[in-house]
Amino acid sequence: MKKIVAVLIPVLLIVFFILIMIGDPFLKQSFSDNDNVPDIIKEIKADVNNDNWADVKVGADELEEAWHIITSRVQFSTDREVLDDGEVSIARMKGFIEANDKAGTLAELGAVKRHWTDIGAY
Repeated sequence: MKKIVAVLIPVLLIVFFILIMIGDPFLKQSFSDNDNVPDIIKEIKADVNNDNWADVKVGADELEEAWHIITSRVQFSTDREVLDDGEVSIARMKGFIEANDKAGTLAELGAVKRHWTDIGAY
């Protein structure tokens, strides 16, 4: 019995860690309304195209919060550079929003969308 436990515990731990490391596609999915990154990106894009800058600012804050929620879930299973680049793009986007720069905001929003698709792609 001791030998079975001595072998079983390390095997279960290794399986658990492997599941965490390959769990990006599952872990990046939305589990609630406040972490649905693709929907928030769509809302921001629609608001930018309608020149509704007040809603764009609110959406950018929601996107930043959702990005942090997702980052805490996938931090052990994805490339840290992808997560950091996403945060930088969100920060740049918020700067363009402050300036009411439609082209810059849409460009950085596209970069955030690309970083989102890169999570779990490697």
